[in-house]
Amino acid sequence: MKINIPPCIITALTAEINLDIDFNRASETVKQKVFKACINLWYIIYDKQVTDDSCLNLKYYTHISKFDFDVKEFTMKHDKIVYYYSKFLELLKNARLIEVNDKYRFNKKSQGKSGKYHTKSYRINKVLIKNNDLTPIEIDLKLLTKNTRNKSYWLKLYPQYAELIKDCYRTKVELVSYLNWLKENSGVVLDRKPVTKKITIKGKEVEVSVIENRILDTERIMRYTNSVIKHNMGNLWFKVTPEGRFYTSLINLSSTAIPYLLLNKRHLRSIDISNSQPLLLASLISNEQYKADCGNGIFYQQIMNKLDIDKVETKQLLYKYLFFTNKPLQGGKLYKVLDCLYPGLVEQINAIKAVKSLAHLLQEMEANIIVEGAGRLDFPKLLRHDQVLMFEENYNDVVDYLKSAYRKIGLEVTFKK
Repeated sequence: MKINIPPCIITALTAEINLDIDFNRASETVKQKVFKACINLWYIIYDKQVTDDSCLNLKYYTHISKFDFDVKEFTMKHDKIVYYYSKFLELLKNARLIEVNDKYRFNKKSQGKSGKYHTKSYRINKVLIKNNDLTPIEIDLKLLTKNTRNKSYWLKLYPQYAELIKDCYRTKVELVSYLNWLKENSGVVLDRKPVTKKITIKGKEVEVSVIENRILDTERIMRYTNSVIKHNMGNLWFKVTPEGRFYTSLINLSSTAIPYLLLNKRHLRSIDISNSQPLLLASLISNEQYKADCGNGIFYQQIMNKLDIDKVETKQLLYKYLFFTNKPLQGGKLYKVLDCLYPGLVEQINAIKAVKSLAHLLQEMEANIIVEGAGRLDFPKLLRHDQVLMFEENYNDVVDYLKSAYRKIGLEVTFKK
């Protein structure tokens, strides 16, 4: 299948093959075979980076075992000499398309035929895909999904979520329409999001969270394209957390792709709950003003107004210092604002944290409503975080269920527009 990549990569790789001592005098047919092996290898490294949870961005190395490289697609014979993946990695490295960390590291997740082994790590040259045009090139995407677990595996692992799993396998992204949208909107600001960066403080490298504009640049277009193509190829995964949250590979799809997502070849409508976890917290405490503001979907707005910051910064503060930490909030600007708007709220939250993890508690409550409740409704549907996707004719059924479920715990729920 053809994938859009920066043409400078094609140019650099072609030039390196033409200069290489082993292939510079080879026929064009042989050079094309070498090029194909190299470009597929480059794309495997790229895919490993963007799907590696330990890689915050493309500056990070990803560990890849030799078993991912040592396959027949990366083996070829020329002038009675057999070349393996190591030769093609050398070409990529010499062309400055990849960097290799030659220090082996024990990878306890890796398992080969002879047991556990050590792996090298790799990364692509990020500079080449930062702000460049894109051109289509043929990539063998089967190499990316050769170890994909199939539907039968997931149904056996999670039989209680069989219908949700089956519905996910019935989805496709309208690829042509979505790729056109990405091309037409290249360069636009999508939104503002917290991102993790490494900075040096007093000679020590630390990770910090900063808020930046997310721009639909070349790097992001490539990542979004990669995720939807793999989704359409059936490269899906599922996970159930101890709190009962049901995660699927749908969370890998950008929100920009959701309008192009089809279930049984039909478009979907979505429902997102406003202030989902803050609202659930309202059922555990006694504060009528807090409950009213969460129910009306204005809780974040109240904090924003007091601190004179935007919603992204507000959510980052609340989740970092209130909802996603077990440390009690005992002072600072956020404490003062919350105490002003909702007297006694912070003390009640601190009391809950002293007994149980607040984040886990709220996730359990949300999972009970979204996964065990909405997920069991008798019609096709998809779950994505606290979002429910369904056909238009089932929209009111989901709304009615969610309103009823929240009323049972004394809450009124509103939905994002």
